Amino acid sequence: FPSHDRPLPDFTKVVAVDPSSEAIAHLKERKIPKGVKIETHVNTAESFFNEVNNVYDWIIASHCLYWTADLEGTINSIVQRGKRAVIVMRGKKGIFEIQSKFKDLLGNKNEKLYSADDIEGCLCKLGHNFRREEHQTQIFIPDSDKIEFRWLVSFFLQTSDDNLTEDNWRALSHYFQHYHGNIRHDVNFFWI
Repeated sequence: FPSHDRPLPDFTKVVAVDPSSEAIAHLKERKIPKGVKIETHVNTAESFFNEVNNVYDWIIASHCLYWTADLEGTINSIVQRGKRAVIVMRGKKGIFEIQSKFKDLLGNKNEKLYSADDIEGCLCKLGHNFRREEHQTQIFIPDSDKIEFRWLVSFFLQTSDDNLTEDNWRALSHYFQHYHGNIRHDVNFFWI
């Protein structure tokens, strides 16, 4: 939420959609600025758009389309239902590379391994106007003998560190050596 020096206008309504009931519960625990109403839905984007026909001033789809079965249809719904929209999606450098290399270790078997190129392809195919903005960030990789390494890699693979065997950890440690302690991670914004 914006800081107190740039508050949201009174009577702002935020609709939050996430398939994770845990994520929705965390949102509900946050301090919400006065005058802002939060409506939450534990749902996928495509199911939400099938059930609700509202048009929104803004749709912000940030890193939420990785498990979408109908990517093209969901993107079309975002464009049709938002007066303005932004889709935030990873590029092919960074976490995408790791998940692609270790696809068999992913905790979420519904991961589609979409990248920003898939979003651009759908937007072009559907004939929607957009502006693509590419950014890079560096992710520090702790030494593989540190617990923080296991936590970070488990996050990348959407699993718990105890779900991985010692052979898995040896393979992961060996793989991460070629990054020399830092990963370049690409993030793309599609302004629609």
